[in-house]
Amino acid sequence: MSAGVGLLFKSVSHPVLMKQVSVNCGSVSSSYRAESVAMLLALDRLVMPMADVKHKTLLIVTDSQSLLNALSKGPLSQCDYTEDVIWTRLIELTLQGWLIHFQFCHSHCGVVVNEMADEYATQCMENGHFTELSVKPLWHKDLEALITRQLKKRWLASLRVDTYRYKLCGAKPSDLSGLDLIDGTKLTRSEIVGLARARCGESEYFGRLFWSLRDCLPTCRLCNCTPEQAAVLSHSSLPGEGLDASTNTTQETAERPRANKNRRREPCPYCDAVFVGFTKLKQHCKTQHSDQTKPAEQLQCDFCGEEYSNRRSTAQHRMRCKQNPNYIRLNNSRTRRKSHMPDVQPPTTLVDVGNMETLHHILHECNEARRILQEMGILDELKEGKYTQWMLLHSKKLPALLHTLFGLVWGKDGDASR
Repeated sequence: MSAGVGLLFKSVSHPVLMKQVSVNCGSVSSSYRAESVAMLLALDRLVMPMADVKHKTLLIVTDSQSLLNALSKGPLSQCDYTEDVIWTRLIELTLQGWLIHFQFCHSHCGVVVNEMADEYATQCMENGHFTELSVKPLWHKDLEALITRQLKKRWLASLRVDTYRYKLCGAKPSDLSGLDLIDGTKLTRSEIVGLARARCGESEYFGRLFWSLRDCLPTCRLCNCTPEQAAVLSHSSLPGEGLDASTNTTQETAERPRANKNRRREPCPYCDAVFVGFTKLKQHCKTQHSDQTKPAEQLQCDFCGEEYSNRRSTAQHRMRCKQNPNYIRLNNSRTRRKSHMPDVQPPTTLVDVGNMETLHHILHECNEARRILQEMGILDELKEGKYTQWMLLHSKKLPALLHTLFGLVWGKDGDASR
């Protein structure tokens, strides 16, 4: 239950209560509606009957800044009925010679007149006694706000607290304005998508898809950077024996002919020709050995001897065959993409220990990342209160930070490229 009350004092300097009115605003009334109804009720019941007094100076004190902002727009800009009637009463009093002033007062700050109004409203809500017998009708906006609150409660109850985004942002919904919350510039569609993916931990910088394609562990690369991870991120092979570690092997790798290691060599059953891939073998047999039967689609695994109906199924099984010394250890049964690990690899030094590479870890826990944050001035700006972490997660500073940490180039259109 909400109560709208109005108190009339003879003087603010000597607050002697003269009259008071109260009305029941209903169970789902907002504070703005209660203040609006209380101001209109006070004008109708307390001020309008005093139109013939000698001293016509009126000071209206309220703790609703939003109501004062709405009334300051003028009588022709009012969209609600209550505010429109309030302006009608103010115009009538002005025409009668009244001098009217509005004053905003912070609530719960010890102001006598405001504290007396709050105490009277609390008393009316506790005992249920109001000077006005009728209950004010419900506003459509209050009903919409009530439905929205109930839906948000159900949505918050269904949220999983163990997700990446919940640990980083909590239950707060993302900003949908499409603006950079720090400098106010408009973000492109690709920038908005990139920021949302970074907040959810599924961006091109890190996340499950990144770890799957790069065939690397989810540990933080800044805290536990191994030679394999450094080679993967730089897209260059590790230096072999007798080579300088600083030698750029990217160009040499590009000039060296690439051997297709993932394609099976298929010998022709009718001649000595050997082909890379079953499709080329079938084309050869169709053109050169058209009088012979087609090559069989079935194929056995080279390690366990299990037979499959086609080459693709055999290749997928061979990648996971336990008898294959280089089989891929996966926790799922989906098709494995081609690995992007470098061709030359020393004995592995990857250790599945340490903190997981998440945005929360980068911003709050990783010492190396916080050093970069300090160099970029982000930590100082956060401490000085120039912006909050929530604003940082919705600004272009986040892609710039990830570019500095992981070496990706963030283009003008928001696309990431090497």
